[in-house]
Order: sequence, then structure tokens, then C-alpha cells
Amino acid sequence: MPREPTEIKNPGKDPLQPGYRKPRLSTGDKIALIKRLEAGETRAVVAEDLGITRQYISLIWKAYQAHGVSALATSNRLGRKKSRELNDEQAAKLLHLVRTQKPSGLKLSVHLYGDYWCVDTAREWIEQKFHFLASRRYLTELFEGWGLPPLQPNPIELEMYTPEFQAYLNSPIAQQIREREKAQLDQLNREAEERMRLREQAFLDEIRAKSGNAGADFAPHPSATTARSPSARPLHSLRSGKHAKGAAQKAKDRRKRAKQRKR
Repeated sequence: MPREPTEIKNPGKDPLQPGYRKPRLSTGDKIALIKRLEAGETRAVVAEDLGITRQYISLIWKAYQAHGVSALATSNRLGRKKSRELNDEQAAKLLHLVRTQKPSGLKLSVHLYGDYWCVDTAREWIEQKFHFLASRRYLTELFEGWGLPPLQPNPIELEMYTPEFQAYLNSPIAQQIREREKAQLDQLNREAEERMRLREQAFLDEIRAKSGNAGADFAPHPSATTARSPSARPLHSLRSGKHAKGAAQKAKDRRKRAKQRKR
């Protein structure tokens, strides 16, 4: 006969119920738990009453025995700490500095490529000015909302987009350099192809000389074109499984007998 389900004494803390969350004891709950244990109550009774495991009670009891009441303090913070953000006034001040001043003028560290504002310099300024550390993701979204690059630009890329460099690319001197480099590349390709052709010709001449048919076209040996019938038994070196193990054991035995004969 099927067993009847037992009555749940504390349905609000049943792990099978939807929305169940592991109970989190406060500092006062832990102190009351310690007093009940000191009064003589068993851990099983206390665990069933509070809806926690006996292992958790053991951890609390061991921490209390080692460090006293200070080990029972429970932090009020739950989950991941939210990153602080700038208010409208602080963000407007940062935007004004980004558009009007250089980081070196504010005694900030100049990173990587030059004296440019980026996420790292803005983060350093916020820490010095407002004494909190903003996240890089938040500052990246802030810079992109302002239409500014969040990372420092490469000075080589900046130089390539200057009007002077664009004018140089369109000048006759740059055109002559491009044509000269293209002609040199084509010459190198032709020389490489000629070297490959001569190497192949020398290889074929050597084969014809060895085969004794210097005047005729090279033809492969007939045995190379005829298909070989598969052997009924593979070579000794290609065997696998128990055959390979047996061959290895026989070789070991032969070496052992040879050593014994020498002695």
C-alpha cells in the first residue's frame, strides 16, 4: 500500500514549494540559536524549528566557540554591490573637463598612447574628486552617449587622417612610389616563378637520366600504377591489439634469454 504523505509542520519553509529561498539568519537569530543550544536543546529540534540544516547550526556553533559573539554578526548587504554613478552636475563637470582640458593638466596619469581622455583617465579623476571608483562599463556608456571614443586613440591612426597626410597620398610623389613598389613586386613574382620552373625541369631531367630514357618522356614504373592485392595478414609492425602485445612480449623474452646466455 502506498504511504500517506506526512503532514508538513512548517509549510512556509518547504524547499518543494514555489518561491522557496534558503533562510538567512540575522545576528539576533544566531544569538537566540546559541542560547537554545546552551540551554540543552538538540540541534535536530532547533534545525527543524528554524527550517535550516544541522550542518549550518554546527558551523554557527563552531564559529561562536572560536571567535565569540563577533562571529555571529551578519552583513546587511545582499548580492553584488551596485556601482556608483555620477549625478547630473558631476557628469556635466566631467564633460566640460574632457572638452576643455588635458588629463596632464589635472595631474592625471597619461595612459598608453598620449595625453587623451578615456575611460581610465576619467575613472582616475572621479576617484580623486569624489572618492569612489566608477565602473568601466558605466563610463564607456557615458562616453559613447557623449559621442566620444571611450578608449585612447592611436597617434599613428590620428596622423593618417590629418589633411596633410591625405594631401600627400594624392600627390604625384606618392603615386610614383606606389607604381615603383608595384613594379618591384611583379618582378619578384616573375623571378620566383622562373626559379620554380627551373627546379622542376632539373628534377625531371635527373629522373630521366637515372631511368635511361633521356630522350623520352618520363613514365612512372608499371608497379606504381598496378593495384596490389591486399595481404591476408598485416605486417608484423602494423598489428594491433593482442598481436602487437604478443610480439612485444616475444621480443622482451628474446632479449632476456640473450642476456642470460651472455652471463
